Amino acid sequence: EIVRLGLNPNPNFGQAYIVPFKNLATLQIGYKGLISLGYRNGWIFRAVCVYKCDQFDIEFNGINDKIKFKPNFDDRQDDNAKWIFDNLVGIIVFARDSQNTEFSEFVAKAKLEKLRLTSPNQNDKSKLSGIWEQWSEEMYKAKALKADSILQWQE
Repeated sequence: EIVRLGLNPNPNFGQAYIVPFKNLATLQIGYKGLISLGYRNGWIFRAVCVYKCDQFDIEFNGINDKIKFKPNFDDRQDDNAKWIFDNLVGIIVFARDSQNTEFSEFVAKAKLEKLRLTSPNQNDKSKLSGIWEQWSEEMYKAKALKADSILQWQE
């Protein structure tokens, strides 16, 4: 399946992972893999984490929401899974289709947590574990891209 999709399973690329699930090797497409697949079809995606320390405001404006976002890189600890879990507000997903129409969607942490807890190895509501602890930002971004309706627009 990885070869058919043209994705790279090397974890350094973040495109595809082989994850054990019920004693079977299961393909999980990473958020960078989703971005790559979209790009091949004329779409460009970007997923950005929003934390409590950042300046963030969103005003619903139909198709083109007004997003004001200024990340606070000095206070971020985005390599610390516990800090990410405690401080994530949500993910902003940006997309541009092949006609240069731009879309954005904000996926709140509550929805991301609901999705995370559907994973068989994520049964603790109070902390991240396994791959979620090792690759916290990437996992949240992947869930936002997969869950967001922007990907459905591509089809």
